[in-house]
Amino acid sequence: MRTLFLAVVLGAICFSAVAQTTLTLPRKTQTYFIRTDVSPPTWMLGEVHTHTYNAQGQETERVSTFNGRNRARTVKTYSNFQLQETTHQFWSMVMEAWIDEAKAQYQYDQQGRVTSLTMLQDTGTGNPVNDARELFYYTGDAEKPETILRQDWRGAADGWVDIERSTNYVWSTDPGNPVGFSQFDFQEYNATTNAWVNDLRVSATYDPAARTLTIAVDTATSSTTWVNWSRNVTTYDEQMHETSQLSYQWTNGAWAFINGLQYQLTYNANRVLVEKITRQQKTEGAPLVDLFREVYSEFQTFVVTGAGEQRPEASLVLYPNPTADNLEISLRQVAFKEAQVQVVTLQGQYVYEATVSSRSITGQPHVISLQHLPAGTYILHLKLDSNQEISRRVVKQ
Repeated sequence: MRTLFLAVVLGAICFSAVAQTTLTLPRKTQTYFIRTDVSPPTWMLGEVHTHTYNAQGQETERVSTFNGRNRARTVKTYSNFQLQETTHQFWSMVMEAWIDEAKAQYQYDQQGRVTSLTMLQDTGTGNPVNDARELFYYTGDAEKPETILRQDWRGAADGWVDIERSTNYVWSTDPGNPVGFSQFDFQEYNATTNAWVNDLRVSATYDPAARTLTIAVDTATSSTTWVNWSRNVTTYDEQMHETSQLSYQWTNGAWAFINGLQYQLTYNANRVLVEKITRQQKTEGAPLVDLFREVYSEFQTFVVTGAGEQRPEASLVLYPNPTADNLEISLRQVAFKEAQVQVVTLQGQYVYEATVSSRSITGQPHVISLQHLPAGTYILHLKLDSNQEISRRVVKQ
């Protein structure tokens, strides 16, 4: 099960101390997708997100609307900079109210280190039940964990069951490293042999001069032997916003280009990001094509003494694209429990919607059947419960 959900889990739930910082954050984000069925291609408004923050600049509420109608809401509660609970809700048009669908609850030790993250699902009774959890293990007084264990809830009879873990963490000494780690091993639990089995080894190398992060993933062929599997190269600007991302797969003894993304960033006079356009390169050397646009506005500034939340970026892989039948999608380098997967026409009509678990989209590809759809261009949109959103253009042949 090639799951990388733990690769940068600390970015979603940990905090790093800073003396004082100034944050300028948008209270409104407008998302657009490109319509290529008109000439010239035109940006079409998709979802609009409104953000509410506490005095420390931490997001406490995000409301998503489409065509002026409520769709989803995320509510976060904090204590002394620490995230305590995240609640995910959907808007019921029948009840005209927000309905809980999932929760994430965090626990910390006396040193302020996160010790557990428990995910709960609401089955419609109003009483959320256990679903999965992550446990964090530390060596002595170390600030960062040595092992992160993933368990699933199998009911009162079996309780919590070990599934997978990332372990043997080596943490980077470079404070500028965007992901924080240098290496870790990903293992799966074999219940038959009652043993942990190596699956992947993930290494991160950051070049501060070039502001380039390379994440290499090796797969285990034995308990001690590793071979190349995938590589992802991300570049950043001086404000550590991503400017490009290149993905490769090890094929026939060489690195084969899989996908390329470029981010066109626009800043205002105060060097605040106001627009991000995502462009895709489907084959190496091919021209870039517009995919997605985000516009940030209604900014609010905070002067914060304490800590700041870190948020990683996700890597979405689509195959094949274009497709005449099924589309396989998988996520890498992101921590989340559930994702809402949507396929939307360029006119804004939803032709596919599903809620999938982390394991079903990271451990193996999630398959979407598009064979019944007419040929044309569609937008694949993912909303993660870790408060990230990703969109890609899909061509149906």
